[in-house]
Amino acid sequence: MNDAVRDGPSAGLRLIKPAVRSQAAYTLDAPRAERKLNQNEAPEDFDADLKAAVLAQVARRPWHRYPEFVPEELRSALAAHYGWDPEGVLVGNGSNELIQAALAVTLDRDDVVVAPAPTFSLYRLLTAVFDGAYVGVRFRSGFQYDIDQLIRTAQQDGAKVLVLNTPNNPTGSALRMADVERALRETEALVLCDEAYVEFGGESAIPLLASHSRLVVMRTFSKAVGLAGLRFGVALAQPAVAREIAKAKLPYNVNMMTLAAAEVALAHHDRIDQRVQQVIAARD
Repeated sequence: MNDAVRDGPSAGLRLIKPAVRSQAAYTLDAPRAERKLNQNEAPEDFDADLKAAVLAQVARRPWHRYPEFVPEELRSALAAHYGWDPEGVLVGNGSNELIQAALAVTLDRDDVVVAPAPTFSLYRLLTAVFDGAYVGVRFRSGFQYDIDQLIRTAQQDGAKVLVLNTPNNPTGSALRMADVERALRETEALVLCDEAYVEFGGESAIPLLASHSRLVVMRTFSKAVGLAGLRFGVALAQPAVAREIAKAKLPYNVNMMTLAAAEVALAHHDRIDQRVQQVIAARD
């Protein structure tokens, strides 16, 4: 065998980018426990009658066909629910996929991502995968957002992306809409406003979308809606920006059962809202 093509123990690893090898993988330590709190899941399962409605809907659909390339009815329902343009609505296999797509179409080598620290670890990992530079800005005492320092850092480092996770995972810190607007006004970055937990507190940045093309708002059905096991996320942006982010999504990325579950959840959002209020009342 030619020595030049002989595969040593580390040959494959040498082909992986050093910035990726140096990052810890996104992992989960899940010891057995009496009460499972480590992933911020809904405390109760999706209602049995709503599950039955989802399964009945899926049973009527042909399984040998791909799901809709763009689920227009669902997209219109989401647009009505969030008060936004259907052309600016993207659906994903969890909001994680949409975060990945937004960073993929934005980051070139050494582009800077500024984010609060600590925050959802996927942002740091994906920035490394895309050859970007990640800069974390610590919270003030009491885990209060330091919006002044975030903006200053984004300005000084010429940030391409500014992550505002609000309410933040894992600290619960929330920003006001005025803070998000200030970040848009005072930086030149794409502002990713991750609102995975906004149903439980804080203000949404959705009203700012109409006047800011550099804003992308992420939502998920994993937390308040209780569909973590089916993986469904939504990104909202101005239509021209949404079309570019869509180029980084895989085709047919959301399966027909998840699409059906999202439709049913939206049709019964009053029930979801009621359960959210119960969690808010009981969480302390």
